[in-house]
Amino acid sequence: MDDIEPLKTRRMMVGLVCGSLVGLLCYISLEAATDLLTQLIAREFLGFESRDLHIFETVWIFALFGAPVAIFMGLLVGLPVWKVAEGRPLRSKRSALIYGAIAGAFIGLIFLLLGLAIGLSTFLDDRSSYNSWSHGYQVTRDGLPTALGWLIQIKTLLFYCAAGAIGGVAARFVALPR
Repeated sequence: MDDIEPLKTRRMMVGLVCGSLVGLLCYISLEAATDLLTQLIAREFLGFESRDLHIFETVWIFALFGAPVAIFMGLLVGLPVWKVAEGRPLRSKRSALIYGAIAGAFIGLIFLLLGLAIGLSTFLDDRSSYNSWSHGYQVTRDGLPTALGWLIQIKTLLFYCAAGAIGGVAARFVALPR
């Protein structure tokens, strides 16, 4: 009986690491697909000239720096969510999707709140300013998101939920094989 507990814990940790990496790949795919779709719509329907796409550079940066962050955040948020999930048997794909989406939502909210805190410090400092635009539209004014910026933040949060759901299924299948 004592030999089963370390094996279960090791499988859970390996499952969470694999789930984190699968979630990262899902997030990268969603971001790349929406960027390509935006460029296609801008070129075909709005007549914008095609710009040089930096998708492959972005993917490498996400993969290189995102993997350690994804593993850290996956374990930081995934372990408590897994412990809650153990109260109910984590046997079905549906429960893995739900708990994974919850973990993804928590991770997305952590990053959103960190960005908002940094932006709020910029907003409150009279000596600093930060503005940003995307496709010719302002998304950040004085460090805080505009209405369009909030829509982008919500899209990003939904991507985290989707990536977490897929990562949750991957974690479940690695940690609890049939």
